[in-house]
Amino acid sequence: MPIKHRLLWKIQPPSDHPPSYLFGTMHVKDNQAFRGIDQVLVYLESCTAFAAEFNFEEADPERFQAAAMLPEAQHLQPPISSAVY
Repeated sequence: MPIKHRLLWKIQPPSDHPPSYLFGTMHVKDNQAFRGIDQVLVYLESCTAFAAEFNFEEADPERFQAAAMLPEAQHLQPPISSAVY
């Protein structure tokens, strides 16, 4: 597939660090973009972190709020320094 049509990008650091992946589908409305999603999931499942953007107008507010909350008794401090917190 020509590079201009790719939605899954591999970002390889110059060192021995593992690669990162970017799956760019936010503004794609063509369902053909999601053919072969099983192959993409293999890469996503190998990641230690995941970030996504989504359309807030399509989100369920209660589910979004529940997903955004830290587990009970966990706080942003100490993971974030007191100067930043």
